[in-house]
Amino acid sequence: MNAYEIEGLFTIHLSEMDEKLKEMIRLDFNHDSIHAYRESIRLFRALLYFYKPAMRAGDYRYLDIQSKKYFDKTSRIRELDVFIDGYGSSMNRQTLNILEDLKQPLMARLKLDVRRMIPFRFSRLSVKLPYLNPDSMKSFELDRQCELFEEFMYVAPELEDLQEKYIHSKRMLSKKIRYIHQIILSNDASLVLLNKRLESFQAIAKNLHDTCVNLRLVGTYKLEDSNLIEVLVENHTRYTKISTEAYAILIDEMQLILKK
Repeated sequence: MNAYEIEGLFTIHLSEMDEKLKEMIRLDFNHDSIHAYRESIRLFRALLYFYKPAMRAGDYRYLDIQSKKYFDKTSRIRELDVFIDGYGSSMNRQTLNILEDLKQPLMARLKLDVRRMIPFRFSRLSVKLPYLNPDSMKSFELDRQCELFEEFMYVAPELEDLQEKYIHSKRMLSKKIRYIHQIILSNDASLVLLNKRLESFQAIAKNLHDTCVNLRLVGTYKLEDSNLIEVLVENHTRYTKISTEAYAILIDEMQLILKK
């Protein structure tokens, strides 16, 4: 695709966010519809981040802020949904009741926020790539891909002791890379193995991040549920080990591609 086709691709994803918002409302904010809405924003934000160097700073900043703001509207209710969906079978009745009670005001707030969100339409916006030469697309894609690989491999010192934020940052960046491969580099046979490594890492990173979030929620809401806490601690230890191994394997594959 050339630069103009990429701008058209952005238009599709801008409209998709509006459509998923409508679908979420139509399905009364059920678990799957909230997830689908968030995924539509993630796909758009992956494209946005990839083409950031080709955009005007002000344009990027506006789209980044707006999409993140709308994404965050669903974050707290999503945390509780994921917690109940993943660990409900390990919870006692008191814990389930507490979490369900916590969801009610969050859902009411989300529905109120959505009323204010409806008049705004992402589809009315457009993305321009003024700093991208249509004749140098391949060079840009390769350079930008390498930049994202290097960013993924870098470990920020300030995050080393903050596991929840650290694994979240790695998970989100790996998803951005995978989305880009899926959207614009789907025919690149050299990425088949890397994509499998990305998917494996994302799956275990999600489990680890969810466990970190859930342990935080246990502390925040002072949940007295010994069985749940035991399961979470066991999973945290297991997922930490597996994610470390998956991360190392993924790094090795990225380094092999960078050497080429």
